[in-house]
Amino acid sequence: MKVGELIRHYTGGLNTVRKLCDTQLFALAPVARFWANVDVANVDVHGVSRYAAERRRGLWTNAHGKRPAKDGTIRRELGALNAVLSWAHKRGMVDRLVTADLPPMSPPRTNFLAWSEAERFWNRAETQVLACSQHKAAALFGLIALDTGGRAASIEQLLWKQVGQNGRGGNWSIDYRDPNKPVTTKRRMLVPCSDRLSNLLVSEFSRTMPDQWDHVVGPVSQYAWGKFLDEIGFSRDLTRHDLRRTFASLAVARGVDILKVATALGDNVQTVIKHYAHFAPDYLADLHEKTPGA
Repeated sequence: MKVGELIRHYTGGLNTVRKLCDTQLFALAPVARFWANVDVANVDVHGVSRYAAERRRGLWTNAHGKRPAKDGTIRRELGALNAVLSWAHKRGMVDRLVTADLPPMSPPRTNFLAWSEAERFWNRAETQVLACSQHKAAALFGLIALDTGGRAASIEQLLWKQVGQNGRGGNWSIDYRDPNKPVTTKRRMLVPCSDRLSNLLVSEFSRTMPDQWDHVVGPVSQYAWGKFLDEIGFSRDLTRHDLRRTFASLAVARGVDILKVATALGDNVQTVIKHYAHFAPDYLADLHEKTPGA
């Protein structure tokens, strides 16, 4: 069986049971192009090496250009291929389990916006939303990510029925929880919005009067995100996930309890301590304080 045919079976078969996330489908696209007519049995170390080399040159990408893929992206794509091969082996579609060797993990990204940069991003993105420009979807995506720390897939799938008042001070909240999705380690939470995001969502809702099942933002492609960053004068090196990292970094830096940050992110406390505790060097300062009356 050809790899391309196997991927079609995988994406079609699993979509009848549960919707594959956009990230996984996106990761499989260049894999399917490269190995479309290659037999599964011929997925070997030489093919993987050639795939990685050609992806680093920007080949097998979408039609919008030949941006070189980084090792982290290549690792994610080959990981998606391994998921397909394992799925096929468990169902007897291939005789033996074939796996692709993954490149080493890239060092963790540390990009985030400083206070002044985050404020500048907000002001320029808000202008795009209020003006209903062609970049409005990407701009609104960025504002929600910066304000709530939501994951990209969660924001893209967000429906208007998941947005509303939380009963305290008139602010709105965003309910990223979805009872129709399986529980994973990447938890989705109910997150309150700031005053300015609440006002923007109220304005957007009042102007468009969407159905509750309409998407608030919808899919934002990498191409659309890049064009939006060009429009507001930010480097294309600013990824959508960098805004989630900015939300967490600035929250910890201004003294928000680490447990609350972890809850809002849908992450565990250990992850927040590992990546963001250095922004609050005094969060253990009271470790040796005496208890009252001691």
